Amino acid sequence: MEQFKLVVIYLVYWPSVLVLALTLFRCKPRNYIGQIIFSTIMLAQVSILIQSFGFIYLLSIVQPICMFLCLCLFFRLRMIQALLMVVIGFGFNIVIESPMTLMLSKFNYDAFVQMSKSVSVLPAILLCLINCCLAYLLSKFRIGFSFISANRFHRQARYPAKFYWMILAGFLLIGFTSFSIMFLEKIIMLSIFITLFTIGSILHFSYMRETAD
Repeated sequence: MEQFKLVVIYLVYWPSVLVLALTLFRCKPRNYIGQIIFSTIMLAQVSILIQSFGFIYLLSIVQPICMFLCLCLFFRLRMIQALLMVVIGFGFNIVIESPMTLMLSKFNYDAFVQMSKSVSVLPAILLCLINCCLAYLLSKFRIGFSFISANRFHRQARYPAKFYWMILAGFLLIGFTSFSIMFLEKIIMLSIFITLFTIGSILHFSYMRETAD
C-alpha cells in the first residue's frame, strides 16, 4: 500500500513540476508530451527507489540532478538552461511546500518537522494543484521568459557572471534545504528563507535578461 501511494504521488507530482518549468519559459508542454512521460517514469522510479532504501534525505539532492539530466538528454536543453529550469521549478516547490506544510501541521514546529521528513499524500496533491494552476495562469496570460530554446542551433543567450553563480547557489541550496530538514532542525526556516531569496534573485535576473532582448 505504501509503495502504491508513492507511485501515485510521483506520477502526478513530476509532470506538474515539468509542465510548470516549461511553461515559465514559454516552452509549450504539448510539444514535449513524450519527453514529459518518459522523464516522469524515470524520475518516479528514482524517487521511489531512494525511499525504498530509507534514504529520504537524499531526495532533494538526487531529484534535482536527475531532473537536470532529463532536461539535457530528453528535452535537448543546454546545461545552463536546464540548470535554470531545475532551480526555479524545483526551488519554487520547496519554498511553497514549506509554508503549506506548516499550515497543515497547525503551526506546530515539531509536527512540521515530522511532516517535512515524510512524503504525505495531501501536501503532494496540493502542491501538484498549485503547479498546474500556476502553469495555466502563466500560459493564459502569456507570462514567462523566452530566452530559453530547445533548439541547440539557436544562438546561446549570454548571461552576466553573477547570474551563473546565483543559479549554482540555488542548485546547492535545494540540497542543503533537504539536509537541514533531516539533520539541522533548528535552521530549517533559515535555509528556506535563504532559498526563497536566491530564487527571487534568479527570477529578477531572468526578468532583466528578458527585458534586455
